Amino acid sequence: DELEAMCGALSRENRRFRELADIASSQVQAVEMANQGREQELTDLREQIRDLNARSDDDAIIGKIQHELTTTKVSYQLFVRKFEVAKAVMRRNELELRRLEGQLVEKDRTIRHTREQTRARVIAL
Repeated sequence: DELEAMCGALSRENRRFRELADIASSQVQAVEMANQGREQELTDLREQIRDLNARSDDDAIIGKIQHELTTTKVSYQLFVRKFEVAKAVMRRNELELRRLEGQLVEKDRTIRHTREQTRARVIAL
């Protein structure tokens, strides 16, 4: 009985660790993608700056608009990264909630079983 309980606990713990490993893996992928995006964005921005500096004064207005557009893109990408992090945190919290709910169910079963044994003992007396 104790071995089965230990086996069940280890099995749940194993599932939990696998879920955490999955989350960590997805977070690493998200960070790598973000880093690649930032590097490409920096390269693009440097090229844009070189191009804008080479243009005439008449193109200053276009340059200003492009700068605003670039700033907006960067802000959006930052928002997307924060959103992905929030989703990962939410998923981790959901997994923790499921784990705790499982523990609650298991404890409820234990209490119910103990009550039944106690009733049986009382009846036997």
